[in-house]
Amino acid sequence: MGFKKLLSNTLDFLSGKSDEAAMKLVESNPELFLSQAIEKEKTAIDELKNNLAEIDHLKKPMVQNVEDIKEKMQRIQAQIRKARNEGDSDLEVRATQLYKTRDGELDKAIENLEKIEANEEQLRAEIVKAEEAVKQMEIDKDQILADLKIAKSQEQIMEVMGRSKRGAGTADSFNAAKNAINKKTSQIDSKVKVTKSFDSNNTNDPLAGL
Repeated sequence: MGFKKLLSNTLDFLSGKSDEAAMKLVESNPELFLSQAIEKEKTAIDELKNNLAEIDHLKKPMVQNVEDIKEKMQRIQAQIRKARNEGDSDLEVRATQLYKTRDGELDKAIENLEKIEANEEQLRAEIVKAEEAVKQMEIDKDQILADLKIAKSQEQIMEVMGRSKRGAGTADSFNAAKNAINKKTSQIDSKVKVTKSFDSNNTNDPLAGL
């Protein structure tokens, strides 16, 4: 989940850019882009928390309204009991009717409060989920950067090995040339020795030069 969100945020940031331009931007500083993707998600979480604060602000007067209605109903009940004790049927009827009205208001107030509390609970769950996603994104970022570092190291090793192989090929060519030259030198030396030996023999011949 975290990696998908991280990738999605990174792609959103690069939207509108050509594939080549996007790749150059990412390759230029991959850590920066991954960090920006995470910061984007953190900003979204801050917005959710602001929404939660607004809901809490709206909920407070609703809670107070429920408490106010309950208190009024308690006072009405007291008036009903008093009217019965005093035999004031008119007051009892009016108080009873008022009690029913307040009871309906209480039901509606509680219903509205439960709705906003359900929204609040849902928002809190979304915040927790988003925060867990950010934690996973940060873990994924560290893993991605570690993998990238290893990959670059392996690439550098391959380049060094390639240069070593090219160097070995050059040394082989040098040795082959050296052997060929030594062989040619040996051949020339042999010819020179043969020529000197021939000249020496001719010098001792009394007929040489006749």
